[in-house]
Amino acid sequence: MSVVVESNFVLELVLEQEQSSSCVELLTMAEVGAIRLVVPAYSIMEPYETLGRHHRDRKRIRTDLTNELEQLRRSSSAAVYSQASADVLALLMESANVETQRIADLRQRVCAVATIIPLTTDILHGASDYQVQHDLSPQDAVVYASVIAHLQSDLPAEACFISRNSSDFDDPDIRAELASLKCKYLARFDTAVDYLKRPRRHSTP
Repeated sequence: MSVVVESNFVLELVLEQEQSSSCVELLTMAEVGAIRLVVPAYSIMEPYETLGRHHRDRKRIRTDLTNELEQLRRSSSAAVYSQASADVLALLMESANVETQRIADLRQRVCAVATIIPLTTDILHGASDYQVQHDLSPQDAVVYASVIAHLQSDLPAEACFISRNSSDFDDPDIRAELASLKCKYLARFDTAVDYLKRPRRHSTP
C-alpha cells in the first residue's frame, strides 16, 4: 500500500498536534515495511516556511513583552510578576529551538524511509493547470500535481492520499481523479491508520 502524505504530516509531528500520535504510527509502519510512505519533495521543505512564520511571530511577541516588562519593573507592585514573566520569555525562546531541532531530526527520519517525489518542471506545469481546474492555491496545486504524477508513473495497486486540508482536497472531482488511479483520499491521520489496519482485498478504492 502506497501512502502519500504532505506538509501537514510533517507539521503534525513537529508541533505535536492533535493527530501526531497517528502520524508517528504511520511513520513507524513505513519503517517496518508495512506501508510505503510517499512524500512530495515540496512538502519536505514547505513546513520550514510555516515554522519560520511562527518563530518570527514569537520573536515579535518576545520583543514586545520584554519592552512591557521593562516598563512594569519600574513599579514595585509589579515586581512579583518578574519571575513568571521571565519564564514566559524563556518558553517562547526554547519552543523555537526545540521545533527547529525536531524538524531537522524528522526530515532525516522521513527521508531515510520515504519515497520522495521530485519537484520537476512537468509537475510545476501540471500545478498551473490544477490551480485553475480545481481552484487550488499554488502550494496545494504543487502538492496535488506531485501526487498525480507519482500515481501515473508508479501505478500502485492500491494507494491513499492523506491530507488534513479537506477544504481543498475533499472535492468530488479530486476524489474521482484519485480513484481512477486506485487512490483513496483521507482527511484524517487517525482515520488513515484505522483504514490501513483493516483487512481488505486488492480492489479499486
